[in-house]
Amino acid sequence: MTNFNSLIPMLQGYGSILLVSTLLMAFYLLVMSRKQSFRFQRMYLLAIPAVCFLQIVALALLPKIMPQEEVEVITLTQEEARQYQYENPDTKVIAEEMPAAEAEDISTPMPLPEEEQFVISASTIQKCIYLGISIVSVLLLLIILIPLVQLLLRTRAIRLSNMEGSCTIVRKPWVSTPFSMGRIIFLPMGKSKEAEEIFIKHEEAHIQSLHYIDVWCIEVMVRLLWFNPMLWVVRKHLRDLHEFEADHLVLAQGVDVHSYQCLLLEVASDECSILTNGFNQSFIRRRIKEMKRTERVGISRFGKLLTALWMLALTGGTVAFALPEKPATIVHVMKD
Repeated sequence: MTNFNSLIPMLQGYGSILLVSTLLMAFYLLVMSRKQSFRFQRMYLLAIPAVCFLQIVALALLPKIMPQEEVEVITLTQEEARQYQYENPDTKVIAEEMPAAEAEDISTPMPLPEEEQFVISASTIQKCIYLGISIVSVLLLLIILIPLVQLLLRTRAIRLSNMEGSCTIVRKPWVSTPFSMGRIIFLPMGKSKEAEEIFIKHEEAHIQSLHYIDVWCIEVMVRLLWFNPMLWVVRKHLRDLHEFEADHLVLAQGVDVHSYQCLLLEVASDECSILTNGFNQSFIRRRIKEMKRTERVGISRFGKLLTALWMLALTGGTVAFALPEKPATIVHVMKD
């Protein structure tokens, strides 16, 4: 047996985290997704898991840092209790009726019956929940490390002789679709020179835009905070945004749109690692549709300021929610 009422603050904290993440993501989908301020949009999406992390820190630390007031226990008659509540409307009062004979000795706690002393405490349940969350996070991090280690082992023989410009180009038979990891570009063998040039321009756009830093950050954050489903939605939209930005930069260099779209369809069925920026990460149909879109406009400075204020307001509201409430006043009302 346990008192589940003591778990309510933890559930309320999780609800506030999920609510704020949902509101932030809804704002992005409704207001920002049709804009063309790629860098600011990326910063906004990456800020959502950061806000979630700050909420967890606030909910965990603030109740311990803030000074705690002691619970006040007073004994009043019914008339005095009514007067007390009238004079202290902001004070939370828990009224308990008790016989007048028992009012003289309220400080001594009554011993629990022997069969009710073996109780599972709420703190034990919380520790088990936190332990389970930590175990799942470690497992999810290990899962993404496996393909990373495999890729590093395959590329351990790369030398500076493979440098082409500011990037390292690797052509291997086991590469099925073009992708980049860090400043290394992996290309499949047997492609035409024209196709390779487009592949390289696309991956260089990812590298120059520092998309690989976004990828590593979001992959770590969603695995540490995997219990928030909205962060997985953020991850998907961030990866899509990377491809839209790379497509925009490639086409701005004068690449033929039709040839570029044909290459997208050619590599659409291949897969690449989640820790890399691949040529075919997003839905091809949507990417082609985005290339044809001409009415996209950027976000003004005033719009960016309002967006920042929106995030600060939600974060501040959560921090205020985490502040400890004033303890209740227990009023023992003596029966007449």
